[in-house]
Amino acid sequence: MTFADKNILLTGGSSGIGKATAKQLAAAGANLFIVARDPAKLANALSEIKADARRPAQAIEIFPADVTQWGQVRDLVNQLAKADRIPDYLFNFAGYCLPGYFHEQPLSVFHEMMSVNYFGMLHTVKAVA
Repeated sequence: MTFADKNILLTGGSSGIGKATAKQLAAAGANLFIVARDPAKLANALSEIKADARRPAQAIEIFPADVTQWGQVRDLVNQLAKADRIPDYLFNFAGYCLPGYFHEQPLSVFHEMMSVNYFGMLHTVKAVA
């Protein structure tokens, strides 16, 4: 499968597996639209990802957004569609886990993880669909 010239929306691209995948997709020639919550981390990741780009005209852009917020995700996908950059692929890497003993963690921790890990993915899938 080739990703050259494909439009890819990638969440969680400012660190970890998301950033590593974004770098590989940049090297493969994909146009990347990278989403993460922290604008500073996202800006730092952008320079690393662009360094792996295959060609100068390749689109690699960042979008600070919180995937737990349906309105932000919907607006971002609409913005891409209006710019004729509808994603060909969606890669969801936004997520986290708070380590600890199950019985010691408050329910709020589980609600937050579900909000990011499950509903964040659901929001992006629904918006792209």
